[in-house]
Amino acid sequence: MKSKYIIIGVVILVVVIGIVILVINPFKPDVGEESQIGGEEAEEKQGVKFFHYGGEIGELEADVIWTAEGLSVSGEIVDHEVFQLPDGSYAMHTCGLGKVAYSPDGLTWAISEDDVIGEGSSILKLPDGGYRAWWSVGKGDETFDMLTAFSSDGYNWEKTTMLTSSNMEKFYGALPAVVISADGTHRMYYTRTGPDTFIKSDMPGVELFIKRIYSAHSSDGLVWEPDLGIRIDGGEEADGGHASSGDVYIRGDGKYEMVYCSGHYGAGIAVSDDGLDWTRLGSTGIMGGDPVVNVFPDGTIRMYYGGGPKKDEKGNIILDTVAGVYSAVREAI
Repeated sequence: MKSKYIIIGVVILVVVIGIVILVINPFKPDVGEESQIGGEEAEEKQGVKFFHYGGEIGELEADVIWTAEGLSVSGEIVDHEVFQLPDGSYAMHTCGLGKVAYSPDGLTWAISEDDVIGEGSSILKLPDGGYRAWWSVGKGDETFDMLTAFSSDGYNWEKTTMLTSSNMEKFYGALPAVVISADGTHRMYYTRTGPDTFIKSDMPGVELFIKRIYSAHSSDGLVWEPDLGIRIDGGEEADGGHASSGDVYIRGDGKYEMVYCSGHYGAGIAVSDDGLDWTRLGSTGIMGGDPVVNVFPDGTIRMYYGGGPKKDEKGNIILDTVAGVYSAVREAI
């Protein structure tokens, strides 16, 4: 009788131990190979990898598939801009190199003369002819002056003037991106930093300023009025404290689409019906910075983004890729 109770006790003990093991190290079914790049999880989904730094990974609409094409221009480049010239070729202004690169097709590039346009510029071909560039100049206190210049041919630029607004305090920002709607309204998307901060989960004790994307509107591209509210709030969990460098284009279906730097997954993407209220779609699947988009005559949508070696928190290189501007393409909508 005593041995019977001993056996029952042993069985109960084994069951309890099994439950504890499952809680501590639960069984995971085999759902495909998982890869690690610098400790960032990569999930295979619709043919592209989605990287995320913590929090929930964004869902991606089925029609937003980007295919990486490779390196376009090598060098320590940030805040680049690409636009089409009158002869159908393309120019890329490269902050960091301080040079302009030219391409016959948007794929093969050759670096040429010095860049006279300021860093982080947005350059558009105007509906009535010529080109206008907008850019910002830092004042050393996380505020920026917005500047502009005009060109009749995309090569030679006339004198720089400062943009004005009835409320410059709300208009201060960096990294402008301008889009012109069908009714001629100019809308600029720009980045502001702080004043509030956050602490990254992988950098305990280090406070970073939150970055957010705002907007302003103008009838002529010179005098601007800030729009109410925030377009993409980097302070929300979806972007992990960082939303910056937004570039916007108007799709063939009339919707606005934005690619931007997200604190969670490199190049994020969002969509809007009016350019003011935005819905995040999650990751583009592209790990890169300062994304800009061009719509080509055949309807191809190409994104240019910054890439290069990735380092861990100790400065060790964990992904040894060439620094420069890369491109990715998606099908037309």
